[in-house]
Amino acid sequence: MSDNSQEKIPLWRDDRFWRVALQVLAVAIFVALIIWLAINFSRSEQGGRINFSFLNKAASFGIGEGLIPYNPSDPYKQALLVGLVNSLRITVLGIILTTILGIAAGIASFSENWLLKQLNRVYVEVVRNTPLLLQLFFWYFAVFFNLPSQDKRIEWLDSIYMSKSGVILPWPENKLMVWLWLIVLVGGAIASIFIWRWRTKLMVERGVSGRPQLISLIVIGIAALLIIIFA
Repeated sequence: MSDNSQEKIPLWRDDRFWRVALQVLAVAIFVALIIWLAINFSRSEQGGRINFSFLNKAASFGIGEGLIPYNPSDPYKQALLVGLVNSLRITVLGIILTTILGIAAGIASFSENWLLKQLNRVYVEVVRNTPLLLQLFFWYFAVFFNLPSQDKRIEWLDSIYMSKSGVILPWPENKLMVWLWLIVLVGGAIASIFIWRWRTKLMVERGVSGRPQLISLIVIGIAALLIIIFA
């Protein structure tokens, strides 16, 4: 007798086929749309050919920020380059930050701390399991769309500003003192980790209270306090 589980699945019932077919269909529709727009644009220009000569024309619009120098008199190709670099910067930073956040959430899910575990559960259920498009609509229409204009911007602590134009946050300057105190903070964090491991080992071997968490927090607190006072 032949095993039913080993029978070949019909093509119209194969999930793998439909996943590939839908992706191919989406690409075909996108290409057809581009061709249709190009033909209509060519007709609207009364027979003019489509080319990239417009890239050498002045863009005549500003870009809020960028790693590459730019002003409105620069050509479109410079504006596209600035936009590409900005997109790559956001992508790289997003990958790094989301990786750190994902690792932290994964570690928190195995934590024995009830509060931390529940907060992580809420984060996973509400944020991670909500479609990204729905989150974008929420942040845009429910949050950013309701922000005031630039002249009526919201101010927090005289250093954080929020308006429809964007969010302005304080940022340390690229100076030697800032880097020195950043090294102090990182060094304090590394020292607290070694102290935590040493006190935990002492607590296990000698059966005494090592208080590793308290001592580690004190070390980090001292480093942060030094930065606040002298930086």
